[in-house]
Formats: sequence, structure tokens, C-alpha cells
Amino acid sequence: MNGEYRGDSDIGKLVHDFNCSRADDMNFQLMADRIRYLKENTRGVIEMCQVMKNMRTESLKEIALRMLAGWESEKKVLGFIYDNGKSKGMLSVVFCFDLLFL
Repeated sequence: MNGEYRGDSDIGKLVHDFNCSRADDMNFQLMADRIRYLKENTRGVIEMCQVMKNMRTESLKEIALRMLAGWESEKKVLGFIYDNGKSKGMLSVVFCFDLLFL
């Protein structure tokens, strides 16, 4: 879908709403009400923060699995040597993320 599309059709109005940062500028009331709840209501903000935290956690898990799969052939994870093909545990993954995201 072209995010630049604007028009008087429902699709054009919907694309406009997706690009709005304020609920008051939206065309569709249902969407505006939900955005207002998630951005302006304390419970909604907490809910959205939790959703974003969960998404970040899932992404980090996926990255960790890809990193470990790539390092499996090298038999080491940033200095943590594998012992007979078995990892020394999740500590090495946590250590890697601490180094990567500091």
C-alpha cells in the first residue's frame, strides 16, 4: 500500500488516519477513540508500553536464536567457549546483549 496516497475515498482517509499523530485529526471515530485511549489515558499508555516491551523482548529472543545459530559453527559466543558442543547457558546470550545494546 502506498502510504503517500491521499484522497476522498475511504482508503485515502484511512491512510491519512494512519499518518496522524493526534486523534483529533483523524477521520474515523473508532480509530480516533482507540488512539486517544492508548496515547492520552493512563491505563492505555501502560497497556501500550507493555505491548511494546513484549514486542522488544520477542525481537531480542529471535535475534539471540539467530546469533546462536550462526555461532554454532564457530563453537563460541563472544569469549564463552562451548563445552563439547553444549552452550554454557543463557548467561552468554545475556552477556552478548549487554555488550551489543549498551
